[in-house]
Amino acid sequence: DSAYRITTAPAGTTPVNVTLIEDFQCPACRQFEEQFGPVIAELRQNPKVAVNYMPIAFLDRMSSTNYSSRSANAAACVAESTAKNGDWTTWLKFHDLLYANQPEEGGAGLTDDQLNQFANQSGAQNIKQCISDQQFGGFVADATKKANITSTPTVRINGQDVELTTPEALRDAVLKAVPNPQ
Repeated sequence: DSAYRITTAPAGTTPVNVTLIEDFQCPACRQFEEQFGPVIAELRQNPKVAVNYMPIAFLDRMSSTNYSSRSANAAACVAESTAKNGDWTTWLKFHDLLYANQPEEGGAGLTDDQLNQFANQSGAQNIKQCISDQQFGGFVADATKKANITSTPTVRINGQDVELTTPEALRDAVLKAVPNPQ
């Protein structure tokens, strides 16, 4: 799959899927994280919900160095090196650091060395080569195509796009989608 699935759902259960399609270059995605982040964190703890992060390269044209692709690749490097056993702590720290240090649109974006520094700061080690070689470039390109969106961020509940109004409205929509146990 092209999304990073974070859930406390017991194996074999079918949780409600909340998919966040985002671009680390996107100012609206950063605003979404700032505004909706606490509710998303709460939803990640709900055993009836899976939060699927799907970083894509939608805004390469807004950077002179294809920062969208490079940052999404770096996120894949961090995921591959640290989340094998389902512990997404390091990846989430890296995700948050990318937004906290988001470069202006139109510039070069963060360098590969800076991406590697943030990865190290998050707890990922030995991924400098993965970042500089764009090891997951094809994966990022595929995810971007699969996303099939017109803007970021896009949030989907069980595959359906959701209009983003307030964090509380998103929480309510997700909880409403949880099937009642029979």
